[in-house]
Amino acid sequence: MVDIANTVSSRDSRLQRAFAALPIFVLTLLMLPAVRMNEPIAPFLDNAAKKSLFELNGVSVPVIREFFGITILDEIFSTISLAFVQLISFADPGSYWQSLCFLTDFSAMYAIWMFESCRGANKKTFYEFPIIIALAAQIVTVGLCGSLYFYTLYIFCSGGKFASAKGRSIDAAYAAAVLPSIFVGYLVPLLFSYFHPSLESRHWWCWVWQIYPIWTSPVLIGLGKAWQSIAKPARHLEPVRITVLSLVIINASVYWYTVANSGMSLRDLFIAKHLFEVPQDSATALRTILQYDWLCSFGAALLWLGYSFWDLKAAGKCTIGWIQLVASAGLIFALLGVGNTLLLGWLVREEILVAWDENPTSKKSNKAD
Repeated sequence: MVDIANTVSSRDSRLQRAFAALPIFVLTLLMLPAVRMNEPIAPFLDNAAKKSLFELNGVSVPVIREFFGITILDEIFSTISLAFVQLISFADPGSYWQSLCFLTDFSAMYAIWMFESCRGANKKTFYEFPIIIALAAQIVTVGLCGSLYFYTLYIFCSGGKFASAKGRSIDAAYAAAVLPSIFVGYLVPLLFSYFHPSLESRHWWCWVWQIYPIWTSPVLIGLGKAWQSIAKPARHLEPVRITVLSLVIINASVYWYTVANSGMSLRDLFIAKHLFEVPQDSATALRTILQYDWLCSFGAALLWLGYSFWDLKAAGKCTIGWIQLVASAGLIFALLGVGNTLLLGWLVREEILVAWDENPTSKKSNKAD
């Protein structure tokens, strides 16, 4: 086995990796001004909460103030669930289509968090518990939390942790549990929140979806433990591929459904028009927050993926040229959406990690392109 410390450059030092990956951290900073968009939103939500009724652009939905029967959860998520009524009710069509596509695509990012939690290199670290980052993202925004996650993952999960096959491998039993976990705990309540014919029922399902990390984690752990006896440790790629293919189909379907039915360009849906100037109306402000959420979270994830390929190329393990990587990513982005771009790119990285032992000869650098 080749010592990875000798096959990657001095970027493996954490300080140097932190400096090299500053573009990821910049996206965290970019998200901060978007927090100011809450200024016009708060009074609107306070008024709706007092009346227990959401009213906007002719849409009226009775709101649920207590759902879980657990004070702290109800207090945290009552305002968030109230704000989401704008997204799921067509009170603001732009918010509906943008958030539907964004949150469905997020299943790809969440799958990566779950897969990385099952990797040997991440055992006994913060990254082993995706419930933490996922819950934080629900409360604080994924634009902030996701950017920090990928920035720190790049710093602390360095090449040295991949020195052994055990460090690179993903537990096969838990890998097989990722898809049912996401489907049952994340996608089912999310899609009911957007497609149920009753707006009141959408609001109810949105409450269920808000704490999806609490639903998905027990399913992941339970099925992962139950399948340990039948899983083949050396063949974790099979369930990974099945999961990726399934999510690609779901995400692409929602992406093209959005393109066909929104009546809006992807630029108008996803690119914010405000940053330092705070919109006066609450609907535009909330939509703008989501647009920055989308940009910062997926931007950080794709940058992390790019840095990961950089490391693999420096170690002589990736022979795919940068032009081919970038062109392929751009084509997938246009045809299948950003979530699938991230997920398929991550799968290529995983295939390279699995094939690591098959090509033990490393190069000092890869100068392709």
